[in-house]
Amino acid sequence: MSKSEEKLDPRVKRTRKLLHNAFIELVSEKGFTATSVQDIADRAEINRATFYAHYTDKFELHDEMMIHWFRHHLEQYEVNTESNFCGDNLRNLIYAVCDFQGQLNGGCHPADLQYKPDIEALIQNEIYSIVYGWMQSLEGITNPDISATAISWSIFGAGLRWSRQQKHSKEEVAETIIAMVRDGLKSQVKEMPELVTA
Repeated sequence: MSKSEEKLDPRVKRTRKLLHNAFIELVSEKGFTATSVQDIADRAEINRATFYAHYTDKFELHDEMMIHWFRHHLEQYEVNTESNFCGDNLRNLIYAVCDFQGQLNGGCHPADLQYKPDIEALIQNEIYSIVYGWMQSLEGITNPDISATAISWSIFGAGLRWSRQQKHSKEEVAETIIAMVRDGLKSQVKEMPELVTA
């Protein structure tokens, strides 16, 4: 749960939980495209006005749910987004991204494939934010933004490719990316963190 969610009034939390549960059930049953705001409100047993008091439209709810789902993967893989850059965190992030992409590919309703690029853009931005935070913890790095962009796109792209083909294990994907990151950062940082664990 994010810090902003923790501050919410208990009634707001309860209503959002009802909306989230209704959304998940309906999208599982008939897909996002066929699900309307009225469907979500009816399933949550609230009125449309209450829905709109929380979300602009079903797309805003959708985006929030996708980010929540991705962050759940980060928690499962024990990715510490608040800590400094290290091999375990990078490895776990790669595993979480591969897993998320695999589930997204396998669970996307055929009628909703048009929304996959939007979901992928949301997730890529989340990965970038995490990596950018890590880059800022490295002493001497000259362009944390560029480094975070290159690393986050590498992770995202490799995870996407893995989810579609799975020619290699997640471990192989992770070790390849970690080696590339280590070699790429060596010349930039004063003290390189240990990225290889036994």
